[in-house]
Parts: sequence; C-alpha cells; structure tokens
Amino acid sequence: MTIWNANGHVIGQALVHYGPAAAVAALVPVVAAAIWVLRFGSRDQRWLVVTLLAASVILWVVAVKTNPGPYYEYASSTKAHLAKPWLSRYGVVPSMELIAVMVLALGVRWRPSLAREAPDSERRRIPVARIVVGAALLAVVLVSFVPSVTRRSGGPELAPQVTTAERSCIGQAAVTPVTLLSPPHTNWKIVLDCGRLPRVAAPATTDRDG
Repeated sequence: MTIWNANGHVIGQALVHYGPAAAVAALVPVVAAAIWVLRFGSRDQRWLVVTLLAASVILWVVAVKTNPGPYYEYASSTKAHLAKPWLSRYGVVPSMELIAVMVLALGVRWRPSLAREAPDSERRRIPVARIVVGAALLAVVLVSFVPSVTRRSGGPELAPQVTTAERSCIGQAAVTPVTLLSPPHTNWKIVLDCGRLPRVAAPATTDRDG
C-alpha cells in the first residue's frame, strides 16, 4: 500500500475501515500491469516483469523472516494496532519493484500482428492512454513521496555529539576513543578514535612582555 501513499495514518485508516480489501485494491493496478506485459510484451519484458514480481515477494519474505516482530502479524492485529501500522524500511525496495512493473507496462507496445487487427481509432487511443496513465502514476508517486515519522525521528542527534567529541579530543592522542549515541536506539553506540574526527584547534595564545 505504500506505493500509493506513504502516510501511516492514511494506511491505518484504510486497513481499519476496509480490511484486506484495501490491500487487494492497492495491488489491482500492479496485477493489471503485469498481465499487460505478459500479454503484449517482448520476451525480455516478460522475463523482467516475472523477475520484478518474484524479487519483490522474496525480498519482503526474507526481510520479515530474518527480522521478525509482532508488528508484521497483520492478520492477527487488533484494529488499534492496524490504525498505527509499522512501515518498515524493508518494504522500500519491494515497493519500488512493484512500481517498476507499472512503469514497464507503459513502455509495452502491441505486437505488430495485434496492432494491425485493431481498429484505427483504438490504435490512436493507445498512446494517449499511455500518457494519461503515466502522468497519473507519476503524480501519485510524487504526492506520496513525503517525509515520514520513523524510529530515527526522535533518536539522538549526531551533530551536537560530534562537536562535543571534537572538543574533548583537543590535546588527546589520536587513538583516544570517543563514544557517540546512535539513532534509533539510545543503546546503539558508535565508538571512534579522536583521529577520525576533525580536530577543533586550540585557542592561540600570545606571550606579551609586561
């Protein structure tokens, strides 16, 4: 569903009100695009669409299996949990592969034999329809391409820590370790040597004769 809208609140409300039908509806354009490519595409295009669909499913399944969590159990989730779905970063690439299927379908032309059999008016409508569908797809993707709240949103900021670490490294050996807290969890840490950080120059002093 994130291929159409990346807003967790919107997705959550759709799941609460429409249940699995919302997810099925989100897949209808992808399935239609895949069928179009398999029906009218070249051999390479057909292989590509099969590869994209398979890779999307495989990558998602592998990611969920290797990083299990109760927030992936959508079938057993309560409405309260569905209202605030977990938008995992592991879904980014699989979603892009589904979008790629629709983009690929826009570039598929009827085979010459089929095009000759179609009425002239229908042949003229195909390029127009392709432009309209392509523009609609682009608009939807651009509208949904917005920043989203993530687990890193409230995590420790690195920039102030780096500044503090740079100051603490003044006068220290290059191998002196400094520790930075890393988002998204405060128990995640980054340990660096002072030599890996830009040094803050010590204030220059000038001797003056009294």
